[in-house]
Amino acid sequence: MKIRTTEILPNDIKLSIVEVDNPIAIMHFDNRFQVVVVMKNKKIFPMLKKKFLNFEESYYIYSIKSDKTNNDIWVDDVLYNEKQMCDRSLEDCTTELLRYISMYNQGIDLKKELKKTFRI
Repeated sequence: MKIRTTEILPNDIKLSIVEVDNPIAIMHFDNRFQVVVVMKNKKIFPMLKKKFLNFEESYYIYSIKSDKTNNDIWVDDVLYNEKQMCDRSLEDCTTELLRYISMYNQGIDLKKELKKTFRI
């Protein structure tokens, strides 16, 4: 995974969009992005995605339906878990990022809002 874009707010909150950059994912999936909070150089994923961070490598092959071709794609366990964590489109993530920036600009307590989605 790589960081696609980052917005740094004055209160030391970094919001980033991460992308699954595996060539198979790029070829077969548009929904391969996720918004994360970056604190102390550590990516913090939404709480609902935490279950995919901890897995044991099993060399099991998973089937995922491509959102570009609608065919089944066979992937390894690492790509499968990355894809489960990053399952949104770039447009959706950009909209969410802009929503958080807008909240900050309106004077809304952004840390309080982020705690609803992220464990920070």
